[in-house]
Amino acid sequence: MKTKNVKLFSLDSNLSSFPSYAICAVSRSDNNEIRGESFLLAIFKGKKAKLVSMEISLCASSDDTCLPVIDEAFVLEECLNQAKLNMLEIAKNKTPRYDFSPLPFIRNVTEVSVDYLFHGLFAQDAIQNKVRTIGDISKIDDLKSFIEIVAQCERFSFSPIRA
Repeated sequence: MKTKNVKLFSLDSNLSSFPSYAICAVSRSDNNEIRGESFLLAIFKGKKAKLVSMEISLCASSDDTCLPVIDEAFVLEECLNQAKLNMLEIAKNKTPRYDFSPLPFIRNVTEVSVDYLFHGLFAQDAIQNKVRTIGDISKIDDLKSFIEIVAQCERFSFSPIRA
């Protein structure tokens, strides 16, 4: 499935053995406003997740003199940066106050296909509910429609092989 202005990033950190995921989306309205949204799914133990959402809205002036040229790619990058900051904030809050464990850090950020949301990892009820919430609160039509498709997809059920 092709979604031009919706990106999915895997964030590997020392917070969990499972990567977390950032869903970033951007849209441009007719009045030259650019809206970006960032949704961080911080996944813990593969069974539950914390959802942190942020949005950015930029308006160009009527004479276009006060803002430099800002495009969708720039806003997507800023959305990813916000997701990374949110990831570090979650990790910092999960570290006990007087623990001498290493500071939170992100090891690797990789863009993955948005089709990865159909993966079994996202079939866990707690994680699936967070994905549905993204579709409910997003104001970007491309993201809303994609999440609707993901939410309506029947998950494969595994049954024992009979000989």
